Amino acid sequence: MFADDLALLADSADDLVVLLGTVAAVASKHGLFTNAAKTEIMMDRRPMTLPTFKLCRKELLVIDSFKYSGCFFADDGPMNREMDVQNVRALVAFCQFQDVWASPKLSNKQKMDMH
Repeated sequence: MFADDLALLADSADDLVVLLGTVAAVASKHGLFTNAAKTEIMMDRRPMTLPTFKLCRKELLVIDSFKYSGCFFADDGPMNREMDVQNVRALVAFCQFQDVWASPKLSNKQKMDMH
């Protein structure tokens, strides 16, 4: 499948297996395919024994986090890692304007308006 991205949500591992099969069958019917090498599984509640997921007879990688559009997602739910990344990005951007903040040519109001 040459779509940008596709996210499938299922209530159970069995439901996900059915969903993966359905997507593969429908795509195939229209001459499309899903690249199993670029397909990954993330579960929010990991069972004691990890099920095996396959697509086109290839085993899919089960991951605990991924980055999408600059944001981090993790299987434990909290966005702590994402918030840390965004805070660092904000600090870097703020520091790039160090000359502006130190400039005597701009009033404090102008500086605050830019901030």
